Amino acid sequence: MRSLAGLALFLLLPLTVVAQIRVAAVDPVSGTETNITGALYSMGTPGPSDEVRTRFRIYNTTNAPLTIQRVRVSGTGFSMSEPSPTVVASGRSLDVTVLFVAARSGGYSATFTADSFSVLLTATVAIAPTVTAARGGTPIGAGSSIDIGSANSGQTVTKTIWLENRESLGLTVRSLRVTGDGLSLAPGTPATLAIAAGQAESIVIRFQPTGASRRYAGSLIMDGRMFVLAAIGTDPPLPRPSIEIDGTAASGQSPKLSVQFATVPETDANGTLRMEFQPLPSVTTSDDSAIRFLSSNGRNLPVQVRRGQAKAFFGTAANAAQDAVFQTGSTAGTITWTLEIGSFKEVRTMQLSPAAANVAESRALRRVQDLDVTVTGFDNTRSMNQLAFTFYDTSGREVAPGAIRVDVRQEFSRFFSTSSTGGVFTLRASFPVSGGAASQIGSVDVELVNSAGTSRTQRLTIAGN
Repeated sequence: MRSLAGLALFLLLPLTVVAQIRVAAVDPVSGTETNITGALYSMGTPGPSDEVRTRFRIYNTTNAPLTIQRVRVSGTGFSMSEPSPTVVASGRSLDVTVLFVAARSGGYSATFTADSFSVLLTATVAIAPTVTAARGGTPIGAGSSIDIGSANSGQTVTKTIWLENRESLGLTVRSLRVTGDGLSLAPGTPATLAIAAGQAESIVIRFQPTGASRRYAGSLIMDGRMFVLAAIGTDPPLPRPSIEIDGTAASGQSPKLSVQFATVPETDANGTLRMEFQPLPSVTTSDDSAIRFLSSNGRNLPVQVRRGQAKAFFGTAANAAQDAVFQTGSTAGTITWTLEIGSFKEVRTMQLSPAAANVAESRALRRVQDLDVTVTGFDNTRSMNQLAFTFYDTSGREVAPGAIRVDVRQEFSRFFSTSSTGGVFTLRASFPVSGGAASQIGSVDVELVNSAGTSRTQRLTIAGN
């Protein structure tokens, strides 16, 4: 019997309970943990319909794996997604998030349990306006985003926000401000607002983009409650550009090119202008390097559109000009310009038609008993085939035998096949004169013939002894 009495005494001794779970609240910004050791934990003092999310971290404090069977919250305004039974390794944790939101002011509480752990959660909804985008509409909680809309640069859009008092007592908004680039309260908005029970007041938020197309962000701050403001600044569409040419469509010219708009652009933009050249099939060459923009000494130009300017600018900001001078070279064919700017791709062409040889400079020189004639010019067909020289005496009478014609087809064909200067040429013809008659010859005419026609120099006075 003594042994049994001793056994009964042992079973009635109080048991020592060792905690298996530790719970901490996790700061959503810093990640700092705060152990929950008391019977109460406050989730804050939000406004009506403001969402408060609190993350709780449940630790296994034992030396072995632990199955957390049930985690739950019960109470008006509080909710969470309950996890399934979860095995948590020794020293490891399980995170859960509790959401609190309530539409009316007052004190709220709920019991949060994780197996053997339990704590009373509290929250106090302050008397404050319910924020909506339309009167009587869905509440917008603090921290939520309010779409203000979009506006072109230089324009202003507004958004009306309603502050509703859905309480049975009057309330006062004591501090109201808007922050953020391009965002502001409309002029005349009062610093404080008194809203009677069941009534509503509206405020207007203005958005005016301050620069290029981008997203804008700001805040509506009301008595410490913060609402995110979002807006988009857009560039107004460019008016359609056109490529304009001021000058003659022919070889050997230096016209001006400009990019003009039907209406004045309301935004800045950048683009490119490319020049290409395609010789006529009859011209035995693949290109003419003299066809280019003078400012860049090439065939590409950057293009700048500046708001308020009906003509685009070419080049960099330091030396930009509204006209681009270009050379048409010395080869027949087609010049094509392609302008790409914004969503536009504009094309303009210029036809350089075959033409009779162009004479830029000519002279005649007497050299004892020889007469030298020099002609510089270009043949954009590269088909020079005949020259004719007619000499006149000092009295202006034509010298026999009249026009001296020379077939130069092979010479010019050979010259153009190796030339890198387009259709440009310089020719010199020498005529020996016997018997001292060179001094009696006073002038000469030169005629040049190619596949496109005939051209002539003006009458050249022969200089020299």
